[in-house]
Amino acid sequence: MAEKTISANLRTTWIPDLPFNKKMPEGDKVSVVIEWPSIEEFDLAASRNEGSAAMFHRLAREYCVEIANYTINGVPVKSGKELVAIRSKGAAEARSLSINIGSYIFEQSVLTGDEEKN
Repeated sequence: MAEKTISANLRTTWIPDLPFNKKMPEGDKVSVVIEWPSIEEFDLAASRNEGSAAMFHRLAREYCVEIANYTINGVPVKSGKELVAIRSKGAAEARSLSINIGSYIFEQSVLTGDEEKN
């Protein structure tokens, strides 16, 4: 009898909650596509002995698969991998975006619906 496996790539489009994004018209806001980690992947990512910012950057790098409407110095940034690799004058804003994305992935992966409401 063949072993059955369950796999799915659950994707979510999300608009980051940052001041620069709140000021933008709807069609111009930065949006990201997150491909959610499996339970095992998330547990491995969250169990590393590193600070919160480093974990958030890693989550953004690994699970933010698309970014729309975000540029640094006129150059489009298209993924979390590209976002965390930025080394330029715009790095502070990019760092904030990466942490915002990573913290969203973290929060949504560990909180239940009831915990989110409190």
